[in-house]
Amino acid sequence: SAEARQVVDRLNTEFGGSSDTTPVLLTFDANPLTAKGAQQVQALAAEMAAIPGVSGVDSFAVKEVPWSLWNGNVTSLPQPLQMGIERTVKGNQVLVQVHTTVEGDDLEQVARDLRAIPGNGVRIEVGGQAAAAVDTVDGVKAGVVPAALFVAIGAYIILLFTFGSVFLPLKAMFMSLLSIAPSLGVVVLVFQNGWLGSLFGFEAT
Repeated sequence: SAEARQVVDRLNTEFGGSSDTTPVLLTFDANPLTAKGAQQVQALAAEMAAIPGVSGVDSFAVKEVPWSLWNGNVTSLPQPLQMGIERTVKGNQVLVQVHTTVEGDDLEQVARDLRAIPGNGVRIEVGGQAAAAVDTVDGVKAGVVPAALFVAIGAYIILLFTFGSVFLPLKAMFMSLLSIAPSLGVVVLVFQNGWLGSLFGFEAT
């Protein structure tokens, strides 16, 4: 299944669900509750916060703690931070919540930018509705050409056996394309570009 779906499943089973923010799962090769692990979380959170459209990042690796001096003992940390670690750290996985100020296409771009961050040994997985939308669009784009080829070749073979001619199926497919293309063009102009939207009472999507 897609990455966003996998992240949601893991959030529900291991972290008790997700909030309205964009959830990011960081998977380490070893225990993240070390000085090095905490510093890595802090560095990755800083990179996420620098992405346009991101207003803040919540992680256990807060700036107020000198993580480079931490001995890995969770009980030595303030009580609120201990509770935060209990909620957001499960085994070698760390949950980070990304707050954003954008929506729609801009929010999807934030999801793409989050996935593009180099983990340097840490696996970064992005969940949420925007990431799911990105997975859906990418999946559709990846399947368009194979699907079109399958339909075209299948239709040609059927017409080839029906008419017993090499060129008649090509002519029939070309004429069908000529009749369908204008119809699809009108749909795009009206529903995507917003032509005559005020007349029909809807907004372009």
